[in-house]
Amino acid sequence: MVTVYFTSAIRQRTGDYETTIDYAGDVQGLLRLLANRYGPQLAEALTSPQSGGGGLPGYVNIYVDGTDIRHLQALATPVGADATVDLVPAVSGG
Repeated sequence: MVTVYFTSAIRQRTGDYETTIDYAGDVQGLLRLLANRYGPQLAEALTSPQSGGGGLPGYVNIYVDGTDIRHLQALATPVGADATVDLVPAVSGG
C-alpha cells in the first residue's frame, strides 16, 4: 500500500493527515486517484492552470520516498506499491 501524507493547506482540502491506497504506477496516476477520492478541491490544488491543468504547480512539492520528484522524473516518477508520498506546499519567507 502506498502511504500518502498531506500537510497544512492540502490537508484542509482532504480532511485527512494521511491515507493509504493500493497502487503502483507513476505520480501522475496517483494524483488522479487521489483527485477521484477527494474531489475537485484537491485536483485544483495539485494542478497548474498555466499547464492546462496537467502539470504540477510550483507551490506544491511532492516527495516519493523522501526525494523531491523534480529531481527524479517529475510526474512520471515511479511510485512503488510500498512507497511513501508526501504532498507539501512550498514555503517561502523573507
